[in-house]
Amino acid sequence: MWPGTFFLFLVSLTLCLFSPQTLARAPDAASARSFVEEVYFLFANAHGSLLPREQQKEDGFATPELRALMQKSWRLTPADMAPLLSEEPLCDCQDSDAPQVKSIEIGEIRENRTRAEVVLALWASLPDEIVTIELALLWRDGRWRIDDVFRPDLYGVGSDGGVQSTSLRARLQADIAESEFFLREGKETARKFIADIFAEYRDGARSDIWRVGENAIASHYFPERLKKLAALGGKPDFDPICNCRDYQDIRVLKIEVVLLAQKMARVTVLFTKDAIYELTQEFELMWCGKETGWRIYDIRGSLLPWLFREINNAPGKTPPQEAPARN
Repeated sequence: MWPGTFFLFLVSLTLCLFSPQTLARAPDAASARSFVEEVYFLFANAHGSLLPREQQKEDGFATPELRALMQKSWRLTPADMAPLLSEEPLCDCQDSDAPQVKSIEIGEIRENRTRAEVVLALWASLPDEIVTIELALLWRDGRWRIDDVFRPDLYGVGSDGGVQSTSLRARLQADIAESEFFLREGKETARKFIADIFAEYRDGARSDIWRVGENAIASHYFPERLKKLAALGGKPDFDPICNCRDYQDIRVLKIEVVLLAQKMARVTVLFTKDAIYELTQEFELMWCGKETGWRIYDIRGSLLPWLFREINNAPGKTPPQEAPARN
């Protein structure tokens, strides 16, 4: 009995070791293609997504590292702002009509990694309107997962290219760093920005809100509209920063900063003029990124409307305009 039992054991072990299921555990192009086909089949039938609001489970399409980045970016985005992931990474779109996969190309597998180039038609009614999505795939724990997403047809960059700044992972990391910096240092940088502006009034100098280029302190709307106003024969006869026509002995007493939604801030400044008058000015600032910093968006909520009103009432009147949206 023992020899026969041992023989059956060897046969069973051999079948287990070399069964199709076991052999399939090695990463190959066929399994990568099957994974991508499954991802887009589920996506086309509204059962699959890379977005964190749709994918909270551990068995999602993305690697844990990419999923963690997406969820962190999502959490750091204020409720009234469009997050970086406002579009579905699988198609780089917000919506589509029965998306169809036109082709899938699987690249060479190296160190459990490969790429999949997917050509998609997003709209059944517009079959020629296609996008190319490149998925960076990673083989882990016996299955493929998406580790990054690229748009090579839009950016000219692929997962095995030299520049990585346009990858989903890189954009998420940059977005997270920007949001964390804003939350951590937004108040202090806004305070310093306004303090530096008022410091220019020392010795009777003037802080020019209309200046452009690297030394600009206001959003580009101001110099653009001022130039247009000047072309129509108009000209502001006051300094909107201090709301005054002369600039002698302006000293700041207090600066208060409140961070607002959409990466804006409201800064209230209490200052004296000629060591006699106490005045208050309120600035609305917009955050233009870590490299640029803060810019003045409006003053007391009335400077931009004043500019548009002056332009519309100027001798060479143009059609009525509205103040720009806060993007």
